[in-house]
Amino acid sequence: MTRSVDDSLAAWSARHGGYDVSRSRVVRGWLRFVWTLSAPIARVPAGLVSATGVLTAAAAVVAPVRAGAGLVLATGVLDGIDGAVAHRRGAPSDRGALVDTTADRITDVLFLLALARAGAPRSLLRIAAAGIALLEAQRALARSRGEPVTVVTPGERPFRLAYAAGGLVSAPSAGAAAIAGTTLAGALVLYRDRRDR
Repeated sequence: MTRSVDDSLAAWSARHGGYDVSRSRVVRGWLRFVWTLSAPIARVPAGLVSATGVLTAAAAVVAPVRAGAGLVLATGVLDGIDGAVAHRRGAPSDRGALVDTTADRITDVLFLLALARAGAPRSLLRIAAAGIALLEAQRALARSRGEPVTVVTPGERPFRLAYAAGGLVSAPSAGAAAIAGTTLAGALVLYRDRRDR
């Protein structure tokens, strides 16, 4: 079983294209944070934690906007905890990674629906959805080819969570625009990074 935070960091790096976590204080700090939070629920199956994250994201769609913002952030925490729980249980697997990725894509859609309900223009949300799809496709393509992913862009999922939560609290259009712009730019950065190898 993986019981060390350093082992968990190494495992996360391996599952994210060999990304060197020592390059980013934010990434390293986040992973250590969710590792600590995962301790009390280490006996809970990681898939159940992922499913709970989907439920909190669904609740964000129908909740009042301020409560919805909190639920978006809670989803992000659960998304980090599920992987840490899997490592604590010594049970990370390809199936678990698939469950996690599927939950991520479902919750991405739910966050956009929450912004739509709060008043973000549908045209902007379609662009945001396309940007998310392109960015995640670039990452998936790199992983499928065994290529290291060494770039973290402002369009990555933790940032998208922050844009969605901020948009719900203040300006839904601005949140949607931030997701659209950063994911499209991030997809281009990853494409160029892969092309130039």
